[in-house]
Amino acid sequence: MSAGRSVDTGRALTVRRPWPSAILDHGRRVDVRKRPPPAAQVGRRFWVHVGRAFGRPQLGDTALLEGRGLPVADDLPGCIVGRARLVGWVRMQGTAGQRVVAGGLMAGAGWPAVEPRWLTELLPRRFQRPEVHLWLLDDAERCPPVGPAIGQLGFWSVGDALHHEALDAIASARRGRIAAALDELAWDLGEPRREPGGAVVLGRDERGVRLRVCPSGMTYDVCAGARWRRGSGFTTAEALVAAMRTDVAAVRACDGDAGSR
Repeated sequence: MSAGRSVDTGRALTVRRPWPSAILDHGRRVDVRKRPPPAAQVGRRFWVHVGRAFGRPQLGDTALLEGRGLPVADDLPGCIVGRARLVGWVRMQGTAGQRVVAGGLMAGAGWPAVEPRWLTELLPRRFQRPEVHLWLLDDAERCPPVGPAIGQLGFWSVGDALHHEALDAIASARRGRIAAALDELAWDLGEPRREPGGAVVLGRDERGVRLRVCPSGMTYDVCAGARWRRGSGFTTAEALVAAMRTDVAAVRACDGDAGSR
């Protein structure tokens, strides 16, 4: 077991197209590599950097994904386009990679759910080796392109300036995704209004459901009379939005006692 911490680091991993789009847009929670990752990186977030190379293998990979109904984003080569977290790895052996012979997982983490299709029909033939290392990913989220920068093999440092620019891009993208969700909820709860500290409130107590969201802290509270739910500890905007929508629906429909999330 590797006792990693889920913290931001200024390190990136260069991924050739179309796999950044698969990771950030289509739930690919595994990256196939020849070697295990550095132990110090397990449990840490990293920037997803788009490789510049794009030849016949990449064209074939793109056709493979789009042929299965997975559109590939037109990511800018050499740019940071998102972030993910390396939660662990396993070494697989066997003609179909069916036997786990080694691995490591960050302390306190569960194994991410890897859809089998990423290791079967969506795995290019050149990756189907007698032994492969599967880098297990989680908390993937996209951001506007930042850079460009020259990539390297393995994890590499992006430098303070690019790191902070990418952090700003992630924060902006999160605010945009949360704002879009609030605009949808505004049809039922009332127009959003801002409070000090950047919080956004929909609805009023006397109107029934009241939702208060703090995008910077990735938290929300939703209540209706004595019924309330609270969400916190989210690592992506998608996770916050999904939980928020569920809790708004639950509070509106529930006649039971107060609860918390």
